[in-house]
Amino acid sequence: MQETSKQETSKPRSWQEMREWQIGLLERDTGEPLGALKERIRRQAPATDQELRAWPNCPT
Repeated sequence: MQETSKQETSKPRSWQEMREWQIGLLERDTGEPLGALKERIRRQAPATDQELRAWPNCPT
């Protein structure tokens, strides 16, 4: 009998589930809540993706 992989049997995530998962990763990697990160981006207004990624604790 052939085993089915977990990936094949798992239900696709909704957009909301994917968004929550991505926010969780971002908060875990930076140590800051999403609201604080959004405010930081608004205040500093990096002009390019490269400037944004240059911040300390920014996951790459």
